[in-house]
Amino acid sequence: MLSRITRLADISRLYVKLPAPCRTGLYMSAHAAFLTRTLGAERLVWGSDWPHTQHEGRVDFAKVVEHRERLGPLNDTKAIGDLYGPSMD
Repeated sequence: MLSRITRLADISRLYVKLPAPCRTGLYMSAHAAFLTRTLGAERLVWGSDWPHTQHEGRVDFAKVVEHRERLGPLNDTKAIGDLYGPSMD
């Protein structure tokens, strides 16, 4: 599937949400590295779905955040601003 991304005619508006590992069962680091090289870190959004994971018995928020840190540098703030507009903080 990842190679299909590089065959798209226009990826300039493509954003990808990286899930917590309990959602995919995959080790996401290689996928995140490919997507970062292909799209740029500013077009990746990470989401844990916590506390509504349906996996609370085998994973907790600290483990999910630890996994996020292993994915490398992401600029969620820029991606979220691009997708939803400036923050109302």
